[in-house]
Amino acid sequence: MKKILILIFALFLSAGLYAKKVICVDGCNSGFVNNHEGYERSQMAVGDVIQVGGNLTTCLNMLMNGDELIIIAHGTGTGTGFIWGGITYTGFGGGAGQYPVPAGFGTLMNITVKFCSCWSARDPDGGGADSSLVDKIVAALGAGSAGSGFNDLATSRVCYTITGGTAVQRQAGIAALKANTAWMNNPPTNRPGPPAVTQQTAAQAIVGALPGGLTVMVTAYKEPVNMVAPPPAGNGANGCDCTGGEGCGLGTQDGIETEAIPTLSQWGLIILFLLLLTIGSVSIIRQKRAALITINGANLSLKTPLFNAEQFEKIALKSIPFIIGAIVIISIIEGGLFAKNIIGTIFSGLVISYLIHFVLMSEKLEE
Repeated sequence: MKKILILIFALFLSAGLYAKKVICVDGCNSGFVNNHEGYERSQMAVGDVIQVGGNLTTCLNMLMNGDELIIIAHGTGTGTGFIWGGITYTGFGGGAGQYPVPAGFGTLMNITVKFCSCWSARDPDGGGADSSLVDKIVAALGAGSAGSGFNDLATSRVCYTITGGTAVQRQAGIAALKANTAWMNNPPTNRPGPPAVTQQTAAQAIVGALPGGLTVMVTAYKEPVNMVAPPPAGNGANGCDCTGGEGCGLGTQDGIETEAIPTLSQWGLIILFLLLLTIGSVSIIRQKRAALITINGANLSLKTPLFNAEQFEKIALKSIPFIIGAIVIISIIEGGLFAKNIIGTIFSGLVISYLIHFVLMSEKLEE
């Protein structure tokens, strides 16, 4: 059993060494960029890295094979470029107007890119000599890399609640935050530190000046989405800030957060199926294969025990090559070694090992 635990521990440690997210955020402190940073921070796992501002090349240099790259910046000219550090760039490389990439960037394989700026996935000249920002950075990477972005204007959203006062006073607080969206031009509330002024403290300064003793609380950051129609006037030079109107920067209607219904991931469904299969099989086998023994003239039913540590260890150790093989195959199919696949495969392998060990114990009891 100790060997199994050591193996599991080692694989969990190795999971943190692969397939991380590298998140590069422009330091312009606009509502769009800050809201999107807040969302990505809420999705980060152990091993993921994030850089706000500074040199984009330095951030790109943190990439390794199989990683996910997320670039958060403003887009320009319906896809002709992006802004980093206040300067507009048309692509990546050593040419005029291009942002330099680190040495060896073109040899990185199986990188998944999310270019989060307005029009990043749009071909600006409709099939001419130019191409989308997503295509440009994927072309600068090595084999197996792919990317996604926004075909239209992009919106990033922060949701909040206002408490205290009367219903009328709370509505006045919401109206004040919609009218003065400068509070979003501050770091998201989940940025480590935290900074002296965040979106929440800036929003509180606005509603706190109103009657009713109102309190605002940032509750969530939502995944950015495409906007088919342009935002209302006054939302930034490029429209990317998207901080005006219901559902645009302010989240759901009246800024009230609505929780999404949780769903199971693919691994969650697989593990749930295996657990249900195991529970059902164990229950049926214990009922059908109960051994009858006679003690002092009385017939007693002896059911298969639920667990035998020695038997389980033998089966689990024999399953290790199959678990490793499954991890390798899945990694080849998905183009990288991802922590969720390692953890899911190990857990599934242990569940199957338990079921096999129980069936063998039951057959041995029958004999």
